[in-house]
Amino acid sequence: MDNIDIKSPVLLIVICLSIGGVIGFFTDLNWLTTGLVLLAILLLNGLMMSTEDRQKGGFDYDENESQKSKVSFRRAYLIQISFLSLVILCAIISVWSHQ
Repeated sequence: MDNIDIKSPVLLIVICLSIGGVIGFFTDLNWLTTGLVLLAILLLNGLMMSTEDRQKGGFDYDENESQKSKVSFRRAYLIQISFLSLVILCAIISVWSHQ
């Protein structure tokens, strides 16, 4: 946990919830649900991009990738999937609680 920069994820969350607030202000949609769905979409997009870039012919492909790098990517991948699952669960709870 020494090398994790927390500023970028916090900024992404704040921006998504702010956009959700603006959308919620001008429509009948719930601001929290809208912000969480937007956050989930952006996280899923980043997850797919990072996976695609590591495949052969991708931007981050390295034939001589070390085992340490592979383990680090898998760990980051699992963290992303866990966080994405949590965001989706929160969005579902938000929809359910505002009906």
